[in-house]
Amino acid sequence: MKRQLGILFLVFALVPALVHGFGVTKVINSIRAIPAKYQCPLTLKFHADITTDGACDVKFSWLRSDGFRTPEVIVHFDRAETKPVYYDWTLPVWNPVPALQRVRVEVVSPNHVNSNWAGASVNCRPR
Repeated sequence: MKRQLGILFLVFALVPALVHGFGVTKVINSIRAIPAKYQCPLTLKFHADITTDGACDVKFSWLRSDGFRTPEVIVHFDRAETKPVYYDWTLPVWNPVPALQRVRVEVVSPNHVNSNWAGASVNCRPR
């Protein structure tokens, strides 16, 4: 009887994973470098950690606050793990008024997850 209950429990534990598969459980985004001198061109460097609960292919893109979206990227996860992803945004033109420049990660597959927005208020000056 105990063996049957153990097998039954194992089946019920695996069914959600088999039906829904594995996916992204968390995406944490941050800005990793802000130049000391705000001179154009200015490059903001972003870093995000994508965490999965099992093996899967994660398809995502970066969305900027100006509406630009990067092409989708696929990262393969062999198991439940966390992998870093990076994005650099170069601001080429002079902006006399400080503006909040933000970026987030949008995961579209295997499930939909958005990271937090990360960014900085910058106004770069011509060199």
